[in-house]
Amino acid sequence: MVETILYSLWDLGLKVGQSTRSLDDMVRQAKGDVTVRTALLEGRYVWGDQDLYDEASRRFKAEVQSSTERTFISEKLAERDARHKRWAIRATWSSRTSRKAKGDCATSTRSSDRQIRLQRPDCGGAG
Repeated sequence: MVETILYSLWDLGLKVGQSTRSLDDMVRQAKGDVTVRTALLEGRYVWGDQDLYDEASRRFKAEVQSSTERTFISEKLAERDARHKRWAIRATWSSRTSRKAKGDCATSTRSSDRQIRLQRPDCGGAG
């Protein structure tokens, strides 16, 4: 059943991830991977065994979240910094018109008085 639903959602162009784990595995994975922890933090009950969801939620809060807020925020900031470094994001605050990018190496976007330019590091400064 999971396979059928996932394929349907993927065919619609949605980015959907899934995994099947025991509660012990869920806790272990969440403690060791900030991406898994974030996904579980953002998780919502949609359908299925409400008691199992409630137990998973209780264990996540008690065994993963409890007293680790500062560590989690530090890990998320490090993840963001690594992503920015990977994409060489350069943010400039300007009201000037943004420059058009050359090829697929860079993209400029503008929102009110903020201009953000994204450039892939493998483009050697083109754009």
